[in-house]
Amino acid sequence: MDWLSVVSLVIAAVGVLFGGGLLVTSAARLPVLARVASAPAVATSVVGLTAVVCGIAGVGFGPIAAVIGFVVSAALAWGIRVLMDRFERRGAPAGPAASVVEADAAGPAPLTAGPGWLAWIAWAGGFVLMVRHWRAILGSPEAFSQTYDNIFHMNAVRWILETGQGSSIAFPMTSVDPGGMYYPTGWHDLVALVAMIVPGGDVALAVNAVTLVVMGLVWTIGCLFLVRSLTNGNPAVMLGAGVLSASFAAFPFLLLGFGVLYPNFLGLCLLPAGLALTVHVLRLQSGPPAHLASAVLVGILVLGGAAIAHPNVLMSYLVVLLPMLAASVWAAVPGRREPGGARRLAACAALLALAVPTTLAAWIKVRPPADASIWMPYLSSSEAVGAGILFAAGRLWPAWPLAFLAVLGAYAAFRWKRHRWLVLAHGVLIGLWVVASAMQAGELRSFLVGVWYNDSYRLASLLPITGLPLAALGLEHLARLIKRGLTPVTRGWSIAAEYVVAVALAAALLVSTQTSSWMNRAIESFHDSFVLAAESPLVSPDEYAVIEDAERLVPRGAVIATNPWNGSSMVFAIGGRASTTTHVAYDLTPDLDTIKARLDEAASDPRVCDAVRALGVRYVLDFGPKEVHGGDHQYTGFDQLERAPGFELLSRHGDAALFEVTACR
Repeated sequence: MDWLSVVSLVIAAVGVLFGGGLLVTSAARLPVLARVASAPAVATSVVGLTAVVCGIAGVGFGPIAAVIGFVVSAALAWGIRVLMDRFERRGAPAGPAASVVEADAAGPAPLTAGPGWLAWIAWAGGFVLMVRHWRAILGSPEAFSQTYDNIFHMNAVRWILETGQGSSIAFPMTSVDPGGMYYPTGWHDLVALVAMIVPGGDVALAVNAVTLVVMGLVWTIGCLFLVRSLTNGNPAVMLGAGVLSASFAAFPFLLLGFGVLYPNFLGLCLLPAGLALTVHVLRLQSGPPAHLASAVLVGILVLGGAAIAHPNVLMSYLVVLLPMLAASVWAAVPGRREPGGARRLAACAALLALAVPTTLAAWIKVRPPADASIWMPYLSSSEAVGAGILFAAGRLWPAWPLAFLAVLGAYAAFRWKRHRWLVLAHGVLIGLWVVASAMQAGELRSFLVGVWYNDSYRLASLLPITGLPLAALGLEHLARLIKRGLTPVTRGWSIAAEYVVAVALAAALLVSTQTSSWMNRAIESFHDSFVLAAESPLVSPDEYAVIEDAERLVPRGAVIATNPWNGSSMVFAIGGRASTTTHVAYDLTPDLDTIKARLDEAASDPRVCDAVRALGVRYVLDFGPKEVHGGDHQYTGFDQLERAPGFELLSRHGDAALFEVTACR
């Protein structure tokens, strides 16, 4: 299949995430960079909430419902902003609008702030690099992740396409009684919506197109917004940030090769925009602040979108928020005697006092079941610390240029008294990674990192969230050092020289990261998860061929009996044909249990045919005993299908076969 086949899906994804989101962020009247960077998270929030409302109302979720959701949300945002403006005009004047984050007066000569269009150039550059990486990981546009979690993710997208049910508070795909059950379906709703806009029915193509847009456009613009909020946006920092956004193997790539963890991936791609808005709300930015009411309003929607994508992203945000709040209190103390200063100090202190118990309560409550937190440590403490500092967490290879820039950024933050909270937040995330990867299993470890399933990979993917802006601060400091060194030689410093240095630094960063052995080895490793080969853990080429035959031979509406552990349930996602199981975590009803244990006895046991008729089963897929995780779950009813009477062979490729159940006609 040609790569051009995903272009229409990419355009649709851009329309949903940026077009829909911009309706709301524009109504809130944020600055241009802020409104573009915040749009995807707002869109995720609106799409997810629309799906919930559709579920409650009993109507199908789709493009029309999404458009209504965006229009209503934009109207509400506009109305709230108008009310806030009136309230502000009646209230006391706000405190100083200037940033509270200032460099030491004795610091090096200031760098020239770059024009706004630099961010768009950097955005385009980051997207091109991401396209290159994603193509290398996939190999072909219709490739799909050969991992355990993808059984659920792709089938969930197909479920929403077929049923119009995408509510995260009652998602019935794997449960006969979904009432009260919560699952973050934000990712699946977005992919299904894009697939509805561009009909064709190929779930894998829709997944890959949305993934490209999220990693290539959503993540990169969020990072640029965050970096621009922490610096004055000089050319070296902005061009370098575009390269940095595609330079960390730990994110966004790690969660696509491991798992595959699409909901977590989406949520973390939305997080930089949320952090940037928080920087503006707390007045920790370098440069002019965004309008406070707009930043608060959109920030709530952004964080809502991240939480809808995955709840532990909100917990990750809280980990970074506490140092930010502490910094805001510290920064407000010197200006407490200025007009509005005491009020600002009191507000920051109150927020910190509220955030600490809230975080603790959420830490205890918002976590997966203990039996799902199965991941064990595998490193020594010293190995884990080194891997965290070198961005080699998650069994990756050391990224020396990135580690150097991050350490330099940490030094600059303390040397020039700027954004020291970021260093603390990064240290906390490294500490959590060390706990997950090196601390002995027990109650303390589960308390500290159980929010992330005790999973070191999820915590490894968090490190670039703070590591990237730290590296950007390191780039800024490096550019300052170059300027200091060249000024005596050049007898002056022109804007042209500023751009020459910026381009040179970006080029050096490009070469040292994008063509490095550690990046290439990581991309190759992630590519292995998407290869369709005889040894593929989920679906082999023979099994894929049988699924394609099933799409041709099995009429719509007929149900195929499947064993979810051996990949046969992917017939629903790939072939669009209903199956008895769509994921390994399904409700084992008496009828399903009968089919699982005795299907091949249909000709001699009337109870089997009763179960077959009750479930509407007319076909069965036999993909053998090989399971995605190498386990051995006994589906004895599938053992003797070829030799049992009452089963007609319709398709066979290698050891994979499709049968029609004729015994129960």
